[in-house]
Amino acid sequence: MADCSKVPYANIYAAAKALKSITHHRAARGLTGPVAVHRCVKCGAWHLTSHRPSGRRARRWQRGAESVLRDVPR
Repeated sequence: MADCSKVPYANIYAAAKALKSITHHRAARGLTGPVAVHRCVKCGAWHLTSHRPSGRRARRWQRGAESVLRDVPR
C-alpha cells in the first residue's frame, strides 16, 4: 500500500485515544483541532482529521470511534 504523510494509527482504538487526548489538551487552551477519525484509502491506517465525517461509511466509523472514546480514560 502507498504511504501517506499523515500520522498513522494501527486501529480505531489508538486513533480514538489520540483524538480524545489531543482534543482535551487543545480545548483547555481554547484551540481547535481534529474532530474525527477516518480510515485512509492510500495506506489503510487510521488518521485524525479536522473535517466532519460525511457519508454513511464515515458516519459508521465515527460512531464506532465515539463508542470507543467512552471507554478510553483521559
